[in-house]
Amino acid sequence: MKRVIISMLLAAIFSAALLCGCDNAGSEVQETTVDSNATTAEPTTINPEEDKEANLAALHTFDAENGDDFAGVWKITGGSGSQLESFVFLLDGHNKSSMVLGNMGFMSNYKLDTDKNGKPTFETHFYYGLEGVYNYEFSKDKSSITLTNTKTDEESVLKRVEEYSFIPDYPDDPQLDPQLYGAWMSENGDSYYFDNRGIMYNNSFDSQFTFMTYSAADGEITAEYTAQDKETDSYKYSIAADKLTLNGMEYSRIAASELK
Repeated sequence: MKRVIISMLLAAIFSAALLCGCDNAGSEVQETTVDSNATTAEPTTINPEEDKEANLAALHTFDAENGDDFAGVWKITGGSGSQLESFVFLLDGHNKSSMVLGNMGFMSNYKLDTDKNGKPTFETHFYYGLEGVYNYEFSKDKSSITLTNTKTDEESVLKRVEEYSFIPDYPDDPQLDPQLYGAWMSENGDSYYFDNRGIMYNNSFDSQFTFMTYSAADGEITAEYTAQDKETDSYKYSIAADKLTLNGMEYSRIAASELK
């Protein structure tokens, strides 16, 4: 799918940026490990046919009430990583982190700890922008953070983003198929959700998520979303006996409340 290609292209773009000497959080890059069972459907007593509506805004947000000052949406505004002007970073307050470009998010984890000198540390691992272990200092009003990479001493300044949405606006008069409404998951944990107003959501193995607008007709779904630019994907689909076949992969209906 085009979203996979976009992910690869973004990797190439930012690798080129590193080679030309652009700023980067300079610790050694470490791949995010993904638990392949993390999103696998588990037995549920909820009837999927009675639970088809998801609160999309609650899927990727943050908990501002649990005492974690990192919880929120942040943008790198100075120092290492500031060249990634289109990216924001979501820290959910429960050790989950996401690097978001438009309607696409790349998922990881973060950890708060202390170093051998007793200084507090923040750690997360993305390929770009935030990569490694940092000492940190908040501004007095908690609206910005200065991160200092413990390996390179490079600084990054993050500023809190007060207003954000990763979900596109609803399309005008989309052509939809009521059979699609609700949530679906493959055996290996890839999930999709289709609402009844033209928004489609994909969580790809807890490593990447995308919010899209969509239309469905004649066995084909057309989905649009924003990454660097506006993009369009197409999917062939069929539904039989509560099974969705999407571009050759089979999905079973699940309760919308099981979505991540």
